[in-house]
Amino acid sequence: MSYVVLARKWRPTQFNEVVGQGHIAKTLQNAIRMDRVAHAFLFTGARGVGKTSTARIMAKALNCRKEGPTPNPCGTCSSCLEVTEGRAVDVFEIDGASNRGINEIRELRESVRYAPSSERYKIYIIDEVHMLTTEAFNALLKTLEEPPPHAKFIFATTEPQKIPVTILSRCQRYDFKRISQVDIVSHLSFLCGEEKIEAEEDALKIIARQATGGMRDALSLLDQIISFSGDKITESQVLEILGVANRKHLFSLTDAIVDHDISAALQTIEDVDAYGYDLQQFTGEFIQHCRNMVVVASTEDPTQATDLTESEISSAQVTASKASIDLFHRMFSISSRAAVDMHSNTFPKVTLEMAVIQMTQLRSLVGLDLLIDRLRDLEQRFDNEAPKNIDRRADAQRVSRPIQASPKPLPIREPSVPAPQKAISVVPSEFKMPEKKREDPPQREVLAPENKEPENIETKALDGAPAPALPGRLDLLTIARLDPVDRWKRVVEALRYNRPLAMQCERGFVESFDEKRCVLSFEKEYSDFISSPEKLETIRKVVCALFGDLEFSATVVEEVELKEKNMAIERDEERQARFDTLTDNAKQHSAVRHTMDLFDVEEIDLQVEVRLFDD
Repeated sequence: MSYVVLARKWRPTQFNEVVGQGHIAKTLQNAIRMDRVAHAFLFTGARGVGKTSTARIMAKALNCRKEGPTPNPCGTCSSCLEVTEGRAVDVFEIDGASNRGINEIRELRESVRYAPSSERYKIYIIDEVHMLTTEAFNALLKTLEEPPPHAKFIFATTEPQKIPVTILSRCQRYDFKRISQVDIVSHLSFLCGEEKIEAEEDALKIIARQATGGMRDALSLLDQIISFSGDKITESQVLEILGVANRKHLFSLTDAIVDHDISAALQTIEDVDAYGYDLQQFTGEFIQHCRNMVVVASTEDPTQATDLTESEISSAQVTASKASIDLFHRMFSISSRAAVDMHSNTFPKVTLEMAVIQMTQLRSLVGLDLLIDRLRDLEQRFDNEAPKNIDRRADAQRVSRPIQASPKPLPIREPSVPAPQKAISVVPSEFKMPEKKREDPPQREVLAPENKEPENIETKALDGAPAPALPGRLDLLTIARLDPVDRWKRVVEALRYNRPLAMQCERGFVESFDEKRCVLSFEKEYSDFISSPEKLETIRKVVCALFGDLEFSATVVEEVELKEKNMAIERDEERQARFDTLTDNAKQHSAVRHTMDLFDVEEIDLQVEVRLFDD
């Protein structure tokens, strides 16, 4: 005897053997028991869910010779055996795809008028009835509406929307559901026990998942796997024979995205493409995988809500622990858009790769409510640690403001010359100050040409304001104790009444400063300063006033040999040292450290503004 596949060998013979369709089985049994059997039925549903098998059971139940009509046919009488073996004379199984024309329906109408040969009813089972032509449906209308008492019609289809409503209105419709994964696994486990096959539960779960709710598909896959693995079925064997090893690629891709590893993510796509798997189908499975990751991350027991095996759930939980649920939500959105784009794109692989690169750039977000709680905690801590003598009356009038990013620290620049300010007196409105006569501002001095003698420093300064008297000469003992750099510092201090000139002098490098001459060198950008005879004459007079009559000269050089630091360099180094000290002290402050702990920050880019004052 030739081998009979499992799908045929284990076809249901009783209503209670139809897996996952208990609501339909109970309705049909009650109809038979109450003698309320309709003349036409329409069974709809996905492939492999039991439509044709239920139609055959219904034929046996109506024509059973022992007890019929009965909700539980015996299966042993001649009528039941003939229906099971497909040789019943009065049970007609018609393929709607190959008998779809009006001529075949005419023959059916002629034969239906005659009484059954040996059974109680003539039963017409038309599979894939939606394939009939419009003319064939129209020819069947009258017969279907008023058939002879001995005729019953059972239609089966996977696409009920293609059937005319005139046909639908003349039938009792029964919708067959997709069989759940739990029911498929349970039934496969029972069949493996009957067939003396040892199978792992995770292996059966993978078979049920690939069957997508169809028992016939699951039994066909089980047949194939038994031929490959023998009497012992493992999860790895099922993955290998069914070609669903891409499930590990889904986890590899998810791990790469969570770890922000672009190279590993692109390599996974390359492996999937080299494996020969359809990238569009892979993208669809990745979308489902993102959904499963959200379920795993948000539920304690994802077994009932997902189709993952135990080992897959363990892997998913490890991955979910490294990221937030929001990240998987955004992965789902991006992959969904990529799946739509891949259908209309000439380069689906590139589209998927760009979407994956975008997903690797995602970062987990912190909820706004959590940030608010942290800010409140921080504010409370600052209030508790504030000094006792601080006036807190302003706290009652404090207004919440949006958090703004700290401005970038400004570069350290030379201090600008402060503009002279006038003192402001606050007096009662009824008291009037005597008006002063407005004076014209002092006129600025027009520098004389180079061939003329500059005006005396004792009469006017360069900015037009009266200059102070020249400093007194230092005593010889003091001069002897000063080195050349310190001597020049004394000159600069004496020039402080003209701050811009003093700051320019700070840029000078002392080449020599003794009892006979004072020689300075300046960098090239100060050539304008050196070329001004008025400024040089002012400096010379101060030098001579402090150290006696000596020769003074200043030159501009391309490169200055830094034998000594000038005053400007020393001031900048001092400012930088103070800046570094203040920055380090601020980073170690208790309030700053507590802020870092609240927001889980390991390093902080602290910005400190340093202001140096001369006083």
